[in-house]
This record gives sequence, structure tokens and C-alpha cells, in this order.
Amino acid sequence: MKQNILLGSYGWRHQHWKGAFYPQDLPDSDDDDWRLAYYSNEFGAVMVPASYWSSDGCCADRFTEWRDAVNQQFRFLIECSTDMFDADNPGSVTIDDFSDCLQVLATQTTALVLCDSIKYSTASLATLTQLAQSHQLKLLSVGEHDSESVDHKLQEVWQPGSDVASDVALIESDLSDLRQVRGMIESFVACCDVDNAESVMIIRHPELRASDLSDLRSVLEIMGY
Repeated sequence: MKQNILLGSYGWRHQHWKGAFYPQDLPDSDDDDWRLAYYSNEFGAVMVPASYWSSDGCCADRFTEWRDAVNQQFRFLIECSTDMFDADNPGSVTIDDFSDCLQVLATQTTALVLCDSIKYSTASLATLTQLAQSHQLKLLSVGEHDSESVDHKLQEVWQPGSDVASDVALIESDLSDLRQVRGMIESFVACCDVDNAESVMIIRHPELRASDLSDLRSVLEIMGY
């Protein structure tokens, strides 16, 4: 079965995309996410940085705006952090509030993703695992995470150089060498679950240009993905 790879970036509020991708004369306030609607017309997925949803206390209304801004085939990955439920953390959220937000996007969310490389407590992983299971979502990690409990070993996202089986890839690249990225695509596809026709590829780099991401999408189309 041929893979359908949904391509996206880490976040969509990139200031250096204004004018080059987003229209120069439209507002760019983070409180007005018309940019997501614009972005979703070009790309099929996005990883939502934890800062996007934790900065306003994890508001379900914000998640509703995101859901309504995209088509039903669009996919979200939600970045989580180790201290997201820690009341002493200024950006913390309650478990109930986060669960309500996930419920809004559940049918269009591929996975919760842990991106920080900190040793997780058994309680932290148990809570996140329970939340993921209750919303029928995957809980993935970037790299192998250390845990106090072997009961909560996480499935990893695929990254260049790894051979883990995963339907989610995270590539740290500015896409300046698309020939090299083409090899990464082939390696990723070789590790995908053959029974799952849909995979997600996220590109994360501070200097990533939307035009290069569009070029990569064209490469995927040429390769039949």
C-alpha cells in the first residue's frame, strides 16, 4: 500500500514567512490565527508547539478556532512537556482543561509528542498515557526518553539515522539540500507501518522557508507520496 505522507512544519507563526508566504498586509497577531487557515491550504499537517496552547491557559475556544480553520483531512500533532501539569510552572495547565482541548481536536490529531529530553516521572507518564488512551491518540517521544518506570516506555518518532518503526517523522533541516532529504524520505517510508496508509512528516528548523517546504511537497508528489 502506497503511503500518503502529510507534510508540515513545527508551528505556523513564523515571522520570516510574512511577505514571502503570508500576505504582507494582513494582521500577524498570535490572537488572530488566520495564518493557520492560510497555511492549511498549502500543507496537510502541523506540530503545535506547547507555547501556542499553554500561553493562554489551554483554552478550548482556541482549539476550536484551530479546528474550524482547517479542512477535515488536516492533521495536528500536539507538543507536550514534562512540567505541563506542574502548578509551580507559569505555563502549566490542568489535566481537565487539557483533556477538554484534546476532545475538540481528537478526530484530527495524530499524536501527543514529547520533545524535551528530561527524565519523566512515573506519575507524569501515567497521566499523559491515560490522556492519550482516553482520546485514542498515540503518545510519542523525540528520541529515547528515560523514565522511572519500564511500564511507560514510549514509542519514538522517526528521525534521520534511526530505524524505529513509526508513522511520524521529525526532520531537523532547513531543506537546503533536497537531494539529501529525498534519501530521508525513502528511509522513513521503509520504517512506516505498511498497514497504515497515512504518515506525517514534520520539518523543524528556525530558518525554514515556506517555499522550501512547498518544494519538498512537490518532491513527495513526484515520488508518489
